[in-house]
Amino acid sequence: MKHTILITGLLALPFTTDAQTPNTQRDASFVLDLSTPGPLTFTPNEFPLTRVLSLSDGKVLLFGSLHNPLHTNLSGVVRVNSDGSWDSTFDGPDFDQNYYLRIRAAVELPDGKYLVGGQFTDFSGGVNQRGIIRLNNDGSQDLSFNAGFEINPTINAIALQPDGKIVIAGSYGTTSHGTGITRLLPDGTVDATFNAGQAPTNIRDIKVLPNGQILVAGRFSSWPGGLAVLNPDGTRDESFVHSAHVFSSASFDNLIYPRTAIQPDGKIVVAGLQTSSIMKIMRYNADLTTDTDFHVATNPQINGVYPTGVAIQNDGKIIVTGYFLNAYDGNPDVSGVMRLNADGTLDSTFDNADGFGNTSLVYDCAIQTDGKILLVTENSSYQGQNLYLSGGWPTNQVIIRLNGDASGVSVAEQSAPFTLELFPNPASDMLFLRNVPIGAAVRLLDLTGRVLLQERATSDRMELYMTGQAPGIYLMSAQYEGYATTHRVVVER
Repeated sequence: MKHTILITGLLALPFTTDAQTPNTQRDASFVLDLSTPGPLTFTPNEFPLTRVLSLSDGKVLLFGSLHNPLHTNLSGVVRVNSDGSWDSTFDGPDFDQNYYLRIRAAVELPDGKYLVGGQFTDFSGGVNQRGIIRLNNDGSQDLSFNAGFEINPTINAIALQPDGKIVIAGSYGTTSHGTGITRLLPDGTVDATFNAGQAPTNIRDIKVLPNGQILVAGRFSSWPGGLAVLNPDGTRDESFVHSAHVFSSASFDNLIYPRTAIQPDGKIVVAGLQTSSIMKIMRYNADLTTDTDFHVATNPQINGVYPTGVAIQNDGKIIVTGYFLNAYDGNPDVSGVMRLNADGTLDSTFDNADGFGNTSLVYDCAIQTDGKILLVTENSSYQGQNLYLSGGWPTNQVIIRLNGDASGVSVAEQSAPFTLELFPNPASDMLFLRNVPIGAAVRLLDLTGRVLLQERATSDRMELYMTGQAPGIYLMSAQYEGYATTHRVVVER
């Protein structure tokens, strides 16, 4: 397969002022260095733009609308190591279509493979499949998966259910796949037990709720408010009506829709536009009633303000990215990225002191398992320093990483003076741990970094019940005397 490169910002040394807090400083250990022949830049006017997916092994998948003005070979998905260096073990398909490609969604599967969806019909290095494909961990195409679209779809969103079924949504309408939203079996065939009827074709986001219902967000009016909840069979739960509204814009049509995140307790955080120029962040309880204990900010009416991403930290605090102009309770230091406390109030301990400036736009965010924060931005500087471009090639986006509240646990960290043994892996009901240092903090985390179980080792042997965890990929970490080691755990039923 042909190789392409993605050239983004090189990090300089951290720049600090008295007003800035360490958690908002740039992580100098993350340097994107994708040095292979030829530049690949980001398309200025194609949305959604580049996005980041934090992987269970500490690596990062980059995907989106990537454009190469000098060559015809394109690749919409690349993988980098935890330090930002090019991962040469991942060799994805070379998508060739009119000099650009829109990859709109990607998820990691429990077995380390990836589902990738977007607007494509052909590519080299594999067998042509429309709209959605499955990649092996090395980037090669998994031919055992085929969604079988007869027409050319655009897949905007993908979500994985605990039973392995796959919910997809986008712009398509076929006899076999229905309209707007479909559920697939693990091999890609359509699940006939799911029927959403005449669903909107511009759903942009899907989340599977703990109770089995499905949260969908987008720019649609046939289901009120840009946010809806579906029952497990695809029918809409009409008792849920979102109280915010989303307005469109010609330039940012694919950016302005509600952003959502699901907390470990099942509560739903929603960031969107209450009017065409007033941002609103609110929360629903797990039973879909409005959480009245969550602070809803009084935001000024300023044209162009909108959120682009929401992510939940281990401690319940909320990262929100977007285009902000004093956009949260009038605070002048909110620019591009902000953090809310668990009750919705602005977190003053996360102060980037106009890090991106008041004309900033951060397109996406992801929290890694160690608590660090990845950001995709179009801004040319952060906290007073330029975001330099490797080789001088033009780009309209840069990917940087902030320290965040890093826990010190990294899946790339294997230098601990102890070797943790786990079995069986995959696990079903019970996970056994051996060679555990007495006194070590042992934690089970999901792929977003949320702590699900936490115990202090009183013996070098531990037994953890996994019956309460849904099938999928988890991380098991052990911290002891300043050292940490992390292992991937797969739960199967």
